[in-house]
Amino acid sequence: MKRLGLLSIFFSAMLLLIPLADAQQESGEDAIKALLIGSWRLVQFDAIGEDGETVRRPYSTGRIDYQATGLMNAQLMPEDWGDSDGAGSAGAGYVAYFGTFSVDIERQAVIHHVEGAYNRNMLGQSMSRYYEFSDDGNTLFLEVRNNGRTNARLRWALVVED
Repeated sequence: MKRLGLLSIFFSAMLLLIPLADAQQESGEDAIKALLIGSWRLVQFDAIGEDGETVRRPYSTGRIDYQATGLMNAQLMPEDWGDSDGAGSAGAGYVAYFGTFSVDIERQAVIHHVEGAYNRNMLGQSMSRYYEFSDDGNTLFLEVRNNGRTNARLRWALVVED
């Protein structure tokens, strides 16, 4: 009988720990979301080949925004968007989408849930971006991975209002 009582106490204690583990994961997600919140300016966009060679992509302007409400949007504009007359390939290479975001703390990923996009192939996609922050929190690195291999790395700087 004594053993049954000890088992009962043990299992009750384990059940109490489950919400604690969930709360810890939730607080970890909240901490990452707090770091993400804001407007970020594109600094560099590198493609990484299968051989590991890094090639700078020709994107000179970009912005990604994360809001406390869970909304996000991203836009990247290629350097050769047009010449001084405004001519150029209309839309070629332009990346723009919006939606919501979530955080997967275990995978260290922010997931962009695309609701609207310039490129129709992105609609309805949930796109994982693997995050890393600088020590001061003012630089965000997002990696794009396919089948476990990093094929792009974007560096963003936090836009600070004066």
